[in-house]
Amino acid sequence: MKKLFGYIFLVLAGLLVLTALNTLDRMTMDVAKFLAIFSGSLSAYEAGEAIGGLLAQLMLILVIILLWKYGRKWTKKTEVESDKP
Repeated sequence: MKKLFGYIFLVLAGLLVLTALNTLDRMTMDVAKFLAIFSGSLSAYEAGEAIGGLLAQLMLILVIILLWKYGRKWTKKTEVESDKP
């Protein structure tokens, strides 16, 4: 059952990677807006929007990493106890 979830996680991670690549231009704009906060050129609404956008992109990357990590971990071949020395 874990192996099935591992494959599902890998497929979901792949789809989310495609989503992240599709929004790469937005991600760079979010980083640029976040850095513009320190110059004081953004209003409070724009600053909140920049921080929220950056946090959303970081959460997407974190979810991709976790899905990939557990997907790879759960789809590895397991050794049979009798094969171990």
